[in-house]
Amino acid sequence: EGAVVRQTCELSSPIIRLVPLDEIVDIKAKCYSNHPASHCIPRFRLADGSGWVSERLNREPPEDVPVLALQSALEPTDLDDGPNGSGGGGGGDGEGDDGE
Repeated sequence: EGAVVRQTCELSSPIIRLVPLDEIVDIKAKCYSNHPASHCIPRFRLADGSGWVSERLNREPPEDVPVLALQSALEPTDLDDGPNGSGGGGGGDGEGDDGE
């Protein structure tokens, strides 16, 4: 069980690794996937730069459960890297391949 880490914000990008269930990760940025266009998915960039995870499972309700839980938040810093790099959160990946 855990959250799928993908190379980019898009769900079609290659899978990099799996974050184990209950592991704490730091988040550097938030964005929204471009696809599916009818339901863009909130995605979070891992602070270590290893990839992106989804906030919730990419499934139909009621199975679209959260994959991440906010533990704490830090103040923004000057290290934020623009449109692809500020904010916070965390996530598992969609398409039914997370949290299994």
